[in-house]
Amino acid sequence: MKITKRVAAAAVPLLGLLAACSEEAGNARVSPAPGSTAASTPPQAAGRWEAIGTMPLTPASALLRVVASGPGEAWAMGYEEYTPEEDPGFPVLQRWDGTRWSEVPRGDLYMEPTDFAADGAGGIWMVGRSSKSALWDGRRWRARDVYGGSETHDLSGVAVREGRAILIGHEFTDAGWWARVRPFVADWDGRRFTYHTYGKGSGKFSAVATGDGHTWIAGARTLPGCAGITPLIRHRMAGAKGYDEVLVPDIPGGELNRIWQISPTDVWAVGTIWPDGGDAADVDSACAKDESVTDRASRYLNASPLVMRWDGSAWKRVDLPAWKGELRDVTAFGEDDVWVSGVQWDGEEGDAEARPKNSVFIHYDGKSWAREHGPVGDSAYTALARIPGTDRLWAVGSMGIRDDERAVILQRSKMPAASPAASTP
Repeated sequence: MKITKRVAAAAVPLLGLLAACSEEAGNARVSPAPGSTAASTPPQAAGRWEAIGTMPLTPASALLRVVASGPGEAWAMGYEEYTPEEDPGFPVLQRWDGTRWSEVPRGDLYMEPTDFAADGAGGIWMVGRSSKSALWDGRRWRARDVYGGSETHDLSGVAVREGRAILIGHEFTDAGWWARVRPFVADWDGRRFTYHTYGKGSGKFSAVATGDGHTWIAGARTLPGCAGITPLIRHRMAGAKGYDEVLVPDIPGGELNRIWQISPTDVWAVGTIWPDGGDAADVDSACAKDESVTDRASRYLNASPLVMRWDGSAWKRVDLPAWKGELRDVTAFGEDDVWVSGVQWDGEEGDAEARPKNSVFIHYDGKSWAREHGPVGDSAYTALARIPGTDRLWAVGSMGIRDDERAVILQRSKMPAASPAASTP
């Protein structure tokens, strides 16, 4: 299911609004859910998130991804002027120079962006729907559309390394963007693409990471008989011909949204466990049923977080404290300093749709997990980036939905205090 959210200009300046929200979030404490005990509540980390002003964006805006090369440079990607079902809006790329955010000229670039990646050796790649892809070389955007600009191919992720790029996506039918048929990988060597196409039912590719001669792809595949979905991971070593599926635990309803490699023997993937085994039709259109779904809220209200870890020999599910919500992104300073961002949802069982309640950040210190909240009130689409050379983090996303959606940028300057052990991967 595609959640479409997009923000009217607010009477209160965004920076002031976020500062107030951050203060409220920093003082908040989570009580045990009805029927639970205090022992089941995750330890709370004291929130120290600071709102950083963005370049002003037009209404219906959000930032979807962020990367940083150091305290003096970071990049954030998103969109503005989005109109659901009518106009995909305009892509946005902002740059942090150590003092302020500024906007990279868009020129004639037009796409509905889904991901981007930055590489000092090869510029910045942005990818989107309808096979759209572009490379920013520091002066201008250059189109690098896959499959000749085919409108039946969507791109969902990109990773770059030393001037090369790995783009992932899927082919879909005329039935709509959701009718996925075959996933694919497009490898850019600096001059041309090499394509790797996988058969029907091969799964959904959602995220890609590369480094140290290893490339990882994460997503989901269907269970036999369209009984639901389970996590999917593919891997390729430098010099290999294709991306091989890796054995991972079957987790009914499990779907991976992001993957991060600390080293070839320490890789993290995060996502969501959907109730009732998940929606197989979201991964393979052959599983679609001819029936309408009216109770979409319960799917999000009952979703649980999923974390998996590669130890060099096997992928294993990581135990987490009990809480609800989706996990959207992961980054790490090291094996004992891992950060994950997510979203909690609000609504009532039986509602047609759920609303984002607030963003959540969880931290692993090598022994236990601690949790803290970002800005409260309709905040979602939270992405993370570590700031190399510091102990700080960037987080980007949005507050509000549809026409009231507006982009946000946060920075965290300190690590959370130590908390009692809750679980250990």
